[in-house]
Amino acid sequence: MTLEKYDITDLTPSIPLSHRPLPPGDELPFCHLRLTAPMPPPRGCPRELRTVGDHLKKARLLKGLVRREAAEALGVSEETVESWEKNQTEAAIWNLPGVVAFVGYDPREEPLELGGRIRALRERQGLSRAALAEKLGLDVSTVAAWELGRVGRRFARVRRRFEEFLGEDV
Repeated sequence: MTLEKYDITDLTPSIPLSHRPLPPGDELPFCHLRLTAPMPPPRGCPRELRTVGDHLKKARLLKGLVRREAAEALGVSEETVESWEKNQTEAAIWNLPGVVAFVGYDPREEPLELGGRIRALRERQGLSRAALAEKLGLDVSTVAAWELGRVGRRFARVRRRFEEFLGEDV
């Protein structure tokens, strides 16, 4: 037997059409698709954000910062950041503007009642009741009464000052 009697194509292994190589450029006909998925949160990131410390820790981890760097950005000690993140202490009023700037929003629940909104904005700005009273030309006890919802008679003049402070119709 000589090779001339056999067709050389008969000697090649049989490859199904679905497994044959495609011409160059056609290897992945679906390559125009782009699959994306959100990155998983960093290790140690709180899943439920219930406290200011939880929000602070999540923001710090998403920014890729260590506590020391977060403390420098907030103008507090590393131990203070740790105690906030572990929910051992709450941020003081004068630290709240820095926390809001660091996190990018006010991490506390927005109160619905007028007094709560006044207090939340005052604290976001890092103001004491006395400082807000001075800013609005009111007595400290008046600011306290409005914040606590213990106002007997709501004078229009006082109401307008709080409206201006809140930047909305109250």
